[in-house]
Amino acid sequence: MITIPTKAKADYWLNKVRQLPITYWERGATAWERMPQEFTHDEQRLKIGSGDADWRAAKKAIRNWKMFPNDWISLSDTPPLEVGNQVLVTARLLGLYWSSPARIIYKINEQNRFGFAYGTLPGHLEQGEELFLVEQDEQGDVYYTLRVMSRPMWWVAKLFKGYARAQQARFRKESYASMKATLAAPSTQRNTTQTMSLPKSGKLAKA
Repeated sequence: MITIPTKAKADYWLNKVRQLPITYWERGATAWERMPQEFTHDEQRLKIGSGDADWRAAKKAIRNWKMFPNDWISLSDTPPLEVGNQVLVTARLLGLYWSSPARIIYKINEQNRFGFAYGTLPGHLEQGEELFLVEQDEQGDVYYTLRVMSRPMWWVAKLFKGYARAQQARFRKESYASMKATLAAPSTQRNTTQTMSLPKSGKLAKA
């Protein structure tokens, strides 16, 4: 697309796929010890903070979808982390807007582990699942993990697989930076949810 989808168009798209299944059989596989070999695997676990304040901030950042770099990726909504909730992720690449729908598959809410995974829906450029997870270890250090299994779905993703892989690596790097920056921000900013909406004009708005 040459313009970012309007909110009405994003809602229409998500409603259209609401009753459809995810585009892969291995539901929840990002929680498995070994992910399916048919997919490309990516995993990144990096320290983002230390102490209970950072741990609380990390969980809040995941709830507020702060792990998405907002200079080239927008979200149709920042829904609550409940299984079945959906989101349209739009990335600006090569001068165009590429939108991909996803559905929350499972969530983790344990004493020292918090996060969720979403899976691809029909219309997504890729096929697979992505886990966003924060953890606090016994020393109090806080870590952010991205665990992904993916493979190209659309012909354009297959044709430009090398470029797509480079953008996936870019996302991992910038997602870590976004989480790190969120924890480093003053507490007043930490507690503010940055909703990224798609207004009727089709231009990205931040509130």
